[in-house]
Amino acid sequence: MPGITSQADPVAYVTTDNYAVVPGSTVTTILGDTGALSITVSNTGANSIKWEVVATNEPVKQGADIDISTAHYVVVCAEATLANAVTAGYTEDHAHYRHYAVLAKASVGSSQGAALVHALAKG
Repeated sequence: MPGITSQADPVAYVTTDNYAVVPGSTVTTILGDTGALSITVSNTGANSIKWEVVATNEPVKQGADIDISTAHYVVVCAEATLANAVTAGYTEDHAHYRHYAVLAKASVGSSQGAALVHALAKG
């Protein structure tokens, strides 16, 4: 019976003015053996945020997040704006990449919001 292969522990993250990986949002899949990927992003802050999902096949240390300053990654879920107190999601029926993570930033400079991410990959 397939089970959860990777799960990101939810961490509340206060955004900055530039995209950054939401700490703890990186999910690792088992290539060729991973079924569904499911990510939810909740804006728990007072101001709207922008978010997107990125993926890479480059190595990422276990328990670490994708380093967007050095990793070659692709955007698999394009930028979207998330109002305060709203939750949005991203799913894949079959994960095609090894690692996925959520990036977030303030939608308006110096007006920070907060992202809370729940993510899991099932094999």
